[in-house]
Amino acid sequence: MEQATRVSTTSNQRVGIIGLAGDVTADAEQEIVDAFRKLEQDGLRKFLLKFDQATYINSSGLAIIISLVSESKKKKQTIAASGLSNHFKKVFDVIGLTDFMDLYPTEEEAIRKL
Repeated sequence: MEQATRVSTTSNQRVGIIGLAGDVTADAEQEIVDAFRKLEQDGLRKFLLKFDQATYINSSGLAIIISLVSESKKKKQTIAASGLSNHFKKVFDVIGLTDFMDLYPTEEEAIRKL
């Protein structure tokens, strides 16, 4: 049974954090992009995608992440991810996302290193 994606945003004055919960699919694209834009408009240039509450990601969800990573690189922004399950880490590695974004075990470590 599909769990609707829930997207939240916070920041710590330096890093914009986009929390993803539930299933990350095409249904969440607009909400994820809007969250990214809001943090950008707040003047942030470093972003963290927090996956500790995400339960599933499909190819459409991965395409959303790839698009954000590609866009952030063009704008000389930094984007990273935290809280990925072992399965998500393997998928990110296989599709090459780990070549363009750092992965951290926790939000705290990511913020410290960003």
